[in-house]
Amino acid sequence: RDMDAEVPLLGLHLKEGNITVKLKSDGSLDADGSITSGEGKLTLSGTRDEATGVTIKIGGGKFLAANIPGARVTIAPDLALTGRYDALLLTGTVTIEEADVNLEKLKIKGSAQASSDVVVVDRDQRVKARTENLTTDVRILFGKDVKLAGYGLESTVAGELRVTEKPNEVSRAVGEILVGGTYEAFGRK
Repeated sequence: RDMDAEVPLLGLHLKEGNITVKLKSDGSLDADGSITSGEGKLTLSGTRDEATGVTIKIGGGKFLAANIPGARVTIAPDLALTGRYDALLLTGTVTIEEADVNLEKLKIKGSAQASSDVVVVDRDQRVKARTENLTTDVRILFGKDVKLAGYGLESTVAGELRVTEKPNEVSRAVGEILVGGTYEAFGRK
């Protein structure tokens, strides 16, 4: 009850965390919990039993997911994790409700940029063997207040991505991201 945690990498102070787990005589269990970040909250509810495995639902809104120089992001997840431990499935959506990202203030180590005329089309990639047996099918939705700025760019971002992962396969993201705004370079827009 009343768990607090710091996540310095993301600039977060998680607070008012709690989880309640009820173990039943047949070995199954029920769990409920929540944690607060910023003005929002994540909630968790789930069950586990021998017949169906695990079912966990994660929901919430206005949950502060990043608060660092250069990025402040709030999310609203609606996710479900189901299955047995040897074959789990994560489905649902994560809405980026608000984001204010300034590329000039972000410190990203080891990032390399390709020339603007480079287009990568279905290149071969080696797949790292994953130890977990997790299949993922999650939609990322960009809300109405997602902003991207820096290096002369002032823009809003909209759209949707569908992220899929399967054990021992390359992760994929398919969708459309729309960037609208102005770009100024050398005094010209």
